[in-house]
Amino acid sequence: MIELTNNMRLVNEILMNPLIWQDIAPKGVDPSELFSVAIPGALYFMVNQGDGVIIYHPFRDGMKIHPNFLLEKRGGLAYKAIEQSIQKIFSFGYQNIYAEIEVRLRHVRFTAVGLQFQLIEKGDRYLYQRLAA
Repeated sequence: MIELTNNMRLVNEILMNPLIWQDIAPKGVDPSELFSVAIPGALYFMVNQGDGVIIYHPFRDGMKIHPNFLLEKRGGLAYKAIEQSIQKIFSFGYQNIYAEIEVRLRHVRFTAVGLQFQLIEKGDRYLYQRLAA
């Protein structure tokens, strides 16, 4: 279901899909300005060869997760793929995974809690953390 990739062309193609970037790019910002360059130290998991991409990058004492799925692939498929990627990240030796979620994205915050993330900071965005077992 998931596999590590360094195919930035395919990663960017997925991220440039308006059904994805309209949810994550700030209004008035060209998404290519945000997503066209590889993030130093990032890991990219391709989901089913193009249903989505899950990005992890170094953050604090662990990695921060950024799941990006086509609208029709959100839900059960996304949940399973995210959990698989979390287990992979932990198997690489990381002990902490963080998720930063806008307050208005209540459904995403519920998903984070369902994936065993704990709320650790509140502000304009909520910061969640999941510790390795």
